[in-house]
Amino acid sequence: MSDPREPAKKVFGDLTTPEKVEIVRRKEDLPEELPEAVYVVVDVMYFSTTSVEILEGGADQLVVYRELKEKDETEVSLLGGERDESYGAKDGYDLFNSPSFVEELELEGRSVGLTSTNGAETVHLIEQATGEGAETVIGSTVNAKATAEYLKNSDKPVYIIACGRRGEEIMEDYLGAYLISAHMEGNVTEELKNNLLEVITDATEAYYDKVPDRRRKDLENHIKNLDGSEVVPVKNGSDPIRFQ
Repeated sequence: MSDPREPAKKVFGDLTTPEKVEIVRRKEDLPEELPEAVYVVVDVMYFSTTSVEILEGGADQLVVYRELKEKDETEVSLLGGERDESYGAKDGYDLFNSPSFVEELELEGRSVGLTSTNGAETVHLIEQATGEGAETVIGSTVNAKATAEYLKNSDKPVYIIACGRRGEEIMEDYLGAYLISAHMEGNVTEELKNNLLEVITDATEAYYDKVPDRRRKDLENHIKNLDGSEVVPVKNGSDPIRFQ
């Protein structure tokens, strides 16, 4: 398998980061005990990008579940779960990890529950390892600049976690992580963003030609909408995620 960091090197060069920033290559690389820091969860496809859209749509809070729940097990008004074969929400759920699906819902003032095997799992790993003092930010390509501005205002060390998938390092999570890092250094130009879009397009073209329109909308309208959102989802301790 090709090195998933190579596309990031093509865009960002030698992959240096600001002094206070460390990129974690997979969620599995997190130690059991974590220092006091700000932790950024980057699961571009699709937990992080969907989380941003949920709060962009006016949801009051986002509750992250480690595993699938039934509606009567929760106190949320809208519950995320699995998708069906037509890329809608499976029976018993109101939504799934798809920002283009979520943007069609009425979310204003509502409490939303969501899970995923990568991003949501990482959120819980951080909370488990740090306790009530955890400060966790949800970052993606769509809110990379806003996330970087939030992080620059913190005096804590920053760990940006490229979550990966099934224990493997994933290209799109690297790209999201290093876009946030580059914004923290002030190194993001229009040329860099155009190069990043070209890399994403080249890497995903064959896949998205074979999937339903829903996933193409996720890519074109959200994942490739670099820095298009000012929403920074933040979770403090065991509290739900809220817009900061």
